[in-house]
Amino acid sequence: MKSPYGLKFNGYLISQFPKMHAKFIDTRLKLITKVETNKYIKKIPETMGLKTSRFTKAFIENFFFYKLTLPITLPGYIYLSVLYVRNKKAKKIAKNKMIEEPKE
Repeated sequence: MKSPYGLKFNGYLISQFPKMHAKFIDTRLKLITKVETNKYIKKIPETMGLKTSRFTKAFIENFFFYKLTLPITLPGYIYLSVLYVRNKKAKKIAKNKMIEEPKE
């Protein structure tokens, strides 16, 4: 069952950005046909018992979703990486101080 909110939002996008929506659909269809006809990618869904067309549509939609969310997730990845490195350096410094101090 499809959500009515998704249909309303999709209609809004089509009405507000018709050229961009048409370009998106054309690009998606071109990519789907390229992936479906690729001899290496064709073997992947066949070995899992899936239909090639459904597999490639899901793959392409996931690719576009990744590209759309990248401006949100990339700063998060960078921020978490910086926190991880800071925490690791702080632990290393604390460990070195404990080793250097003589115990009485």
